[in-house]
Amino acid sequence: MRLEQERSHLLTAHLQETQELKEEVRRLKTQKSATELQIQREEARALKEACVRSVDMNQNYSNMVSSLKEENLALKEACVRFVDKNQKYSNIVVESLQRAMTALEEERRLKDSTIREMEENLLCKKRNLRRQAETQSRILEALNDANMDLEALNHRMKILGAMNSRLHDDEDDDDDEEELQTGTQDQEPYQREEMEENLAEAWAQWDQMMGIKWNCKPEPVPPPPCPCCPSCT
Repeated sequence: MRLEQERSHLLTAHLQETQELKEEVRRLKTQKSATELQIQREEARALKEACVRSVDMNQNYSNMVSSLKEENLALKEACVRFVDKNQKYSNIVVESLQRAMTALEEERRLKDSTIREMEENLLCKKRNLRRQAETQSRILEALNDANMDLEALNHRMKILGAMNSRLHDDEDDDDDEEELQTGTQDQEPYQREEMEENLAEAWAQWDQMMGIKWNCKPEPVPPPPCPCCPSCT
């Protein structure tokens, strides 16, 4: 009887312990499920946050890409403007250089033309000066010849004047003087005739000199300008 009681008591204890174990197992299962659910919730929240962060990062990356595209487009437009401006400046520089080269070439041609014209003018002036020197030399020679002729003629005119004066003095002599010079009466007509011939010859030479000497060597006229340069005088 006592064994049955002990047995019943043990069985009751075992059942109670089994019930407690079941409750513990159920509690643990419930706790496990709650923990797993909490873990899942935490994982889901973490995943959601990661997704949100990924979306934000993706948006940021998208914004950065858009910004980079805009900057790249602006940089491309700036490069195009710079190339256009550089081309414009290059064209301006090329045109300026071409104008400067053309101006220098024109100035060089003008200087060459001016130098050639000056050289031609100098040559013409040299020729004209040479002609003038030759003309002046001929004039000086003619003047020297005329001066010598005039000096000789003047000397001869002085002699003829004295002879003419003597002729007039002889015509005014009275008969007494003719009687005193009876020894020379035969020679007087001859002397008077010779003096008259000399006087006539002197006047003829004077007329010839005044009419022919000067007409054969007139006053020189400056030579006409040479055809090479109208500016020569």
